[in-house]
Amino acid sequence: MSRSYKSLLSAAVFLALALGAAVQAWADIVVVTGVNNQGTENVLLNVATNVTTATGTVGANNLVVNFTSSSGSGLLSANPNGQPAVSGGTGNTALTQLTMSLASNATFTRAVFNINAAVSGSVLIHVEGVNITGGFFEDDFTVDAASQNFFTITAINGQLITSVSLTAINGAVFGDVRQTRLGGGAIVSSTCAITCPAAVVTSNDTNQCGAVVSYAAPTTAGTCGTITCTPAAGSFFPVVAGGTNVTCAESLVGGGVGATCSFSVTVNDTQPPSLSQPPNVTVSLVENQTQTPVSFAAPVVGDNCPGVTVAATPPSGSAFPPGSTTVTVTATDASGNMTSATFLVQVLAFLKVPTMSEAALIVLALLLMGIVALRRSRQI
Repeated sequence: MSRSYKSLLSAAVFLALALGAAVQAWADIVVVTGVNNQGTENVLLNVATNVTTATGTVGANNLVVNFTSSSGSGLLSANPNGQPAVSGGTGNTALTQLTMSLASNATFTRAVFNINAAVSGSVLIHVEGVNITGGFFEDDFTVDAASQNFFTITAINGQLITSVSLTAINGAVFGDVRQTRLGGGAIVSSTCAITCPAAVVTSNDTNQCGAVVSYAAPTTAGTCGTITCTPAAGSFFPVVAGGTNVTCAESLVGGGVGATCSFSVTVNDTQPPSLSQPPNVTVSLVENQTQTPVSFAAPVVGDNCPGVTVAATPPSGSAFPPGSTTVTVTATDASGNMTSATFLVQVLAFLKVPTMSEAALIVLALLLMGIVALRRSRQI
């Protein structure tokens, strides 16, 4: 333990003992049963009834203070009048847990509050924050609670507090937590601002329903934590209506999200579907028909994305007249890309096959014609 740490901790302990208060210290956090308002300011509560997050403001910049609960229904109510107090909302009247923190990753070095215990017991005080090296710390303290008890939590040696969580144990129940003060001369707001790159629009990779897309990293201003974008640059982005939203967020020390921004990556399907060349079709008319229905198989199609449809003009099963008719087959994908091919439907005229008697008559007629022709030639 360094000499400066010992000196500061001893001073805090001496002050607490001089006030006749109990002291607990761990790492660089000191918890005093009593009041030390030095450097703190009252949290001005906003009126609230049955909300998941009760709020207030503190300091000249009106920094937002959030109060949340994991007990009961999680609902809270806040009364700014008299001794401003946060209590359980409907379904959470037996308040046994309350967490207070500043929004926007702001930090403080001292918190003072009055726990109004409806049922006596103990309170587990959980403190989280940022240590002097920029790392995360968390400390736990257990104190007695009976009726109304003031507590002062102080960070020393350059540590900064991000949140204080109070949990009733050993049968305790909170009526409310009132007269909260925060500060200590070190309320600091996160100054991080993130600007995302412009929206990205690109075409699909060959034979892929999407593309691997790289994009520029977001720019930052102020003091920022680690910035992570999801999906990451270099990820595969699918072809999807409206594109894919990319969110870039600052990871806060100790957990949570700070500054954020977002942009879209849109991959357009510009690849037309493939279409096999259909073969020509030849059919014959039936006796006494002037046209005939013709059916043909659909061609083989493929595409990089699902959703291809095929249409033929005229369609399969249509009636075709004698002669040649051109059929156009078109494959269209979900993005409107098209590929077409043509083939011929040849309809032959009806060829009547003579019966035996008809054939005999034809042969006889041909013979007679031959005899006549032969006599004429002899006469000449």
